[in-house]
Amino acid sequence: MIRRSVILVLAAAAATVGGAAANPRPSISIGPISAVFDPAGRLTRYSVSRYHLNGRAENVTVSWRLRLQLVDPAGAPDPSQAGAGAAVDIGCTNGGVGTPHPVTTTVEVGRLTPDFVWHHPDAVDSIPPGKYHCDHDDMGPHGHQGLITVVVADKHWECTATYKGTISSTAQSVKNGDASEPKCSKIG
Repeated sequence: MIRRSVILVLAAAAATVGGAAANPRPSISIGPISAVFDPAGRLTRYSVSRYHLNGRAENVTVSWRLRLQLVDPAGAPDPSQAGAGAAVDIGCTNGGVGTPHPVTTTVEVGRLTPDFVWHHPDAVDSIPPGKYHCDHDDMGPHGHQGLITVVVADKHWECTATYKGTISSTAQSVKNGDASEPKCSKIG
């Protein structure tokens, strides 16, 4: 009877180890990207919450990227700007910050995840004048056309989320497709 009990305990332990290896739990997690449009500053600020799971708090890298691309159908009107229609505005590059290369920061344990800011004034309204070159006639329902992507990673996992355009987020942003549900995957 003792021998049979030992075999059952060993079989249960092997199944638990095998199950954990087949479906590991992420060491980090993030929430969806939230966005706040600041009309006076002519910018949108993006942020994401991150969480350490499994009790393993360690440094993370946070990478923000802006890709200028249509996020609305071409020519879709911007309800806030008469005459504007969705188009890729090749001059609305945020002064090169986040485009074409991501802005990557190492964040120490206990520190907040850095925000990302997309400055999108017309050239004459930028500070200093001419630094930013956005054309407000190229805006659509999501504002300026671009996809914001954040990747948060520790040594074991990376989590990715996206946000469309420059409008402020709402509680419905994931449901209505403005923001993606974050996805995490094991590294390596």
